[in-house]
Amino acid sequence: MAGEWETFRLGELGKIVTGKTPSKKVAGAFGGETPFVTPRDMDGCRLIESTERKLSQSGVQSVRGSIIPANSVAVSCIGSDMGKAVIILEESITNQQINTIVVSDKFDFNYVYYNLSDRKDEIRGAAGGSAQPILNKTHFSQLEINIPPLPEQKAIAHVLGSLDDKIELNRRMNETLEGMAQALFKSWFVDFDPVIDNALAAGNPIPEPLAQRAETRRQALANGTANRESAQAFPASFRFTEELGWIPEGWEVQAVKDFGNVICGKTPSKSKAEFYGKDIPFIKIPDMHSSVWITQTSDGLSKVGAASQSKKQIPANSICVSCIATVGKVVITSEESHTNQQINSVVPHDTMFRDYLYFTFSSINKELHDLASGGSATLNLNTGNFSKINLLKPSVHCLEKFSHSTANLFQKILCSDKESQTLAKLRDVLLPKLISGELRIPQAEKMVEEAVA
Repeated sequence: MAGEWETFRLGELGKIVTGKTPSKKVAGAFGGETPFVTPRDMDGCRLIESTERKLSQSGVQSVRGSIIPANSVAVSCIGSDMGKAVIILEESITNQQINTIVVSDKFDFNYVYYNLSDRKDEIRGAAGGSAQPILNKTHFSQLEINIPPLPEQKAIAHVLGSLDDKIELNRRMNETLEGMAQALFKSWFVDFDPVIDNALAAGNPIPEPLAQRAETRRQALANGTANRESAQAFPASFRFTEELGWIPEGWEVQAVKDFGNVICGKTPSKSKAEFYGKDIPFIKIPDMHSSVWITQTSDGLSKVGAASQSKKQIPANSICVSCIATVGKVVITSEESHTNQQINSVVPHDTMFRDYLYFTFSSINKELHDLASGGSATLNLNTGNFSKINLLKPSVHCLEKFSHSTANLFQKILCSDKESQTLAKLRDVLLPKLISGELRIPQAEKMVEEAVA
């Protein structure tokens, strides 16, 4: 099979385009509709579906020589982020850190993507070992790529793509599930909809800051869309507090430390290799960007390493909050874990606090940043100040009702995350074997069929 493959240079696959950033002299270059792709947009994704910034028409015109069409393959070629590959979904511009292949229809762009996505170390090596490695357009174009006949390119891409499609489907489903739980949290504990409904029904006064929301709830009561059964668990009036303003009658204001034990992580000595292994997840901030749950980490501790700082251990269902540098990332542990010192974790006194605390910390991101600023260039929310943050504590009945409503949603998200993790491992095993010709398509298809069944 491999004998039918040919070796090409990347420059022979199509046109190579190096990106360009509009000059600061171009007024209003940003803020339009055209995606402006940078390496930051390329983290952990196959397809570029959104970008942090977009260009206006004037911005695009100022760099029109760098326009790339849909179905091009972009590769980061400068700096520590070198070697990340993505597929461009719509006409876009990239910055100068990215070289893009506008793939000819003689080749399958998906195959080209998968081939390059497995060559990050090779691409970085081709740029040399300088502190700021650069692989310019000329040298990038000279990189070689082994390619089978077009039908086989498409077959290989289809096998790998079916795994990525399922992973993407899981991600979208999880976003929907989390959105459902978040909407309930906001309605009950931010907008206080059930309390307003009860207050209106009882003829009780509505605080001025909630007057606008009350008008919306009047309509919901009038047209019958308000959930009067759920509202029975909520009070029917408000009281004013110095810490949080108006809150439902009977609810409390309590510090984070009153919800659970607060534990600041610690990094074991790097000089002791025996402290590190695969026994216990070791959570760092980059591990916290993907989901509600932590199901995998880039580093782990051995049992010896975990035992060396047993007081820093956190159990499953702990809430981790990043508090140094990148502040406000929130995740839940899926198993016993440790974290580094940039993360404060809350081990809830009661399991019914878990989902409530997750959304509460997610909703006070600005407050966390403000507390962490302290006039310093590096954000730092120390454990003492974190522990003292005032949070709203609803009644036990309301917390139980919320936990009961969200527990199944969170469990589905966890199961989906674990499935995606398994599928990603299979993809990473199959990818190098398929693009080298080591593994035949029917074998790979059978493995994928069993995995996604």
